[in-house]
This record gives sequence, structure tokens and C-alpha cells, in this order.
Amino acid sequence: MSTRAAAQRRERVLLLTPLRDAVRYLPKYFELLEKLSYPHWLTDLAFLVSDTTDETLAHVSLALDRIQQHKNPAIPFASISIIEKDFGLTTSQNVEDRHAFEYQAPRRMAMARARNYLLYTALKPYHSWVYWRDVDIVEAPASIIEDLISHDRDVIVPNIWFHRLDKEGTDVEGRFDYNSWIDTAKTRKMLAKLAKDTVIVEGYPSHFDTGRVYMAKMGDWRDDPTKEIKLDGIGGVSIMVKADVHRSGKVPRSFLRPHSIILRFNGL
Repeated sequence: MSTRAAAQRRERVLLLTPLRDAVRYLPKYFELLEKLSYPHWLTDLAFLVSDTTDETLAHVSLALDRIQQHKNPAIPFASISIIEKDFGLTTSQNVEDRHAFEYQAPRRMAMARARNYLLYTALKPYHSWVYWRDVDIVEAPASIIEDLISHDRDVIVPNIWFHRLDKEGTDVEGRFDYNSWIDTAKTRKMLAKLAKDTVIVEGYPSHFDTGRVYMAKMGDWRDDPTKEIKLDGIGGVSIMVKADVHRSGKVPRSFLRPHSIILRFNGL
């Protein structure tokens, strides 16, 4: 499929971002948002601001007002929505707390409720695609919407890289997001013994030995940008989903590509 085909067919994209204590990430987020090359007049934005203690709501409102009133007619988006609802999440948003093992189960359950609420509040019958995008991405191609849509998969995500400075000030590149994986026979045997409501947290040595193969350990962003890998689970940083898949309430076995799209995070 041509990367321009969706736009030529005037397919609407719903871009969703949950927000919590996100003020420090918003300038870069909106900088990248304005640069998205998929036609903005075919793109709807929806934000969920929840359990926040900083000025996230005010900053988002000001940024969106500026974008929607931009003199360049290519910058404003088709529509914007800001939704406010709390889900009782009280843990800190600093890196140590966000990734501490003991906070993962309640944090992820609250995040799932928030995402579901945002989706079913914002999704409209005319949407063809739903693009989930986290707020703390600091580098991504402007063509990412077209790049992901061009694969024409029900669900697709890219691999994730992060950058940080070590003690000597050297830029260190690493892999992020162990929530995209392939199940093995060992995984299926383990899952059969667990209660259905058990929360499995990937990437923590103190938790279950799942036997899963992680996309984060595969490939390189310098490799073939069209390669796809069939996975059994996906992460939540950057996801493109056909809207009808969300409407059905089902997420099939997903196809994901591990190489070409570089989404970078700083300071993780």
C-alpha cells in the first residue's frame, strides 16, 4: 500500500494521548505533533488528563489554542478534545517510581482503565485508524502515521530506543519497552498455571520467568525498515490500530515491525 493511499482516500485518524503530570514533556510533544506529515485536516486529537498534580491541563489548553489558531492552514487539526477524569493513581511520575516493580500492577491497571475511557469517549464512526502516542517521545519521523498505516495491519507498533548521558557525558543508546513479545511453549505452560487476573510485569528479574522473546532485543533501527515480526503482545508507546478492531473490542495476534521507526526517549 502506498504511504499516501490513506490520505488520498481521506481516512480519518484519531490520535490519542493519556496525560498525567506531563508539563515537562509537552513542549517537545507539541513540536513533534505539528510536524506530523499526515494531513492535519484528517487528524483528530484527544487527550485524557487524569490524576495530575501539575499544570498539565493549562499547558495543553494553551498549546492547542496556539496550534488551532495558527496562520498556516496546514497546522490546525480537524478537531481537538480534552477530557478530564481521575482514576485514583497517586504514585509519583518520576522515573524511579514509574518503573519500580511494586508499583507496576496498580499503575498498569489504572492506565488500562484510563486508555479505555479515552478511546470510547473520543472514537467516532468516521475514524478509520486510532494512533496511540505517549507524551514523552523526543524523536520520531514526521511520517510515522503514514509509515505505520502503509503496512495495512490490524495492529502495529515500532521498536523503541532511548538515549541518555552516562557519568562521562557519553550518549548511550539502549532498548526500551519489554511489553512487545513472542510467546514460547514455556510461556504457554506457565500461563496455564496462573489465575486469569494475575498481572505479569515484563523485564523485571524478580518477577515471573516467562520464557518470552522480546522485540526490544531484536533488530536494529539501521536495518530493513519494512521487516515485520508477528508478536503475541504489544507495548503502549506508539500503536496504530484499525478503528474497527477497537470497535469490535478484540485485538488479534498483532504484526509489528522492529527496525525502522526510531522513537527515542531521554533520561530513562
